[in-house]
Amino acid sequence: MRYYFNPHNEPGDRIVKVYIGGEPIDEEAMYTLATNDFLAAGGDDYTMFEEAEQIDEHELNDQEMFIQYIQENSPLFPKVEGRIVVVH
Repeated sequence: MRYYFNPHNEPGDRIVKVYIGGEPIDEEAMYTLATNDFLAAGGDDYTMFEEAEQIDEHELNDQEMFIQYIQENSPLFPKVEGRIVVVH
């Protein structure tokens, strides 16, 4: 997923373009996503997730999953992927 946002716009209107798999998002389609418990519960005003269907839950918390990922994939080589684009 790649999205373009303008931080100067009002909250709720900051996202200006979204692409899934290189294609513009289909606003009529249903997508499956992964997130953490905080955002899923509406944290940081992401209330749109509160009513979403939860289809799975991992037994590890975020920190445990991150530690496991690092242990299984080290050494890591982070890079900028261009998934989040700021526009003005």
